[in-house]
Amino acid sequence: MVASQIFVSKTTGQFVIRRLLPESLYRVQARTSNNQKGDLALWFFKDLTVSEFLKEAGGDFEWALHWEILINAVNYRNGSTYTGVTMNENFSYGDKKNSCNLGTIINYQVEIGYMEFMAIDSEEFIAVENRWKNVKIKKKGEDREKIKAQDYQDASLFRQRTYKTSFLRVSESEQFCFNYGLLYHQATEGLDDEYGSFSIKYMTFPGKTVAEVAEPWVEM
Repeated sequence: MVASQIFVSKTTGQFVIRRLLPESLYRVQARTSNNQKGDLALWFFKDLTVSEFLKEAGGDFEWALHWEILINAVNYRNGSTYTGVTMNENFSYGDKKNSCNLGTIINYQVEIGYMEFMAIDSEEFIAVENRWKNVKIKKKGEDREKIKAQDYQDASLFRQRTYKTSFLRVSESEQFCFNYGLLYHQATEGLDDEYGSFSIKYMTFPGKTVAEVAEPWVEM
């Protein structure tokens, strides 16, 4: 398997290609498939320092509200048992006797996940026929007061779109989600089109795995 992430940078507007380790990639398949068609979700994990995580999370992370979540994530990744963070000599969050100072904790590694998943969104419209029996679709509330009640009917437009979220691994069953929303720079019209699918791309090739190929040359 080879895997990569191809996306548009919000900073520069350029296409970026990021190589992914195949063993870090996970997927939920709707049907048997090797090359993404029908996949419902894709995600991968990576290790970042706390400092790098804070840059990625931005305004979604607030020290006053989320410090305990961060401490638990550090403990989970590193096997430590901290119960507080010392910001300076006069101020700390949590138990000061068993705390880690800020200058040290920002260098600890935490486990970050990134996920993309498909969702079916619907949007309500009104369908209006003109005198030539042509149907015009308008958003609800748009010139509705000018249309007689018997002249329109409600309609729904269904679209398959790709959402993304990043998350901090806090424990085996708990995550802190941030940067949630629609996949950046994707077309919203059409169903499962080339722009509405994942930014994570992978291909699985037939044949033996690397371990199987190397096995004859490995002495246990």
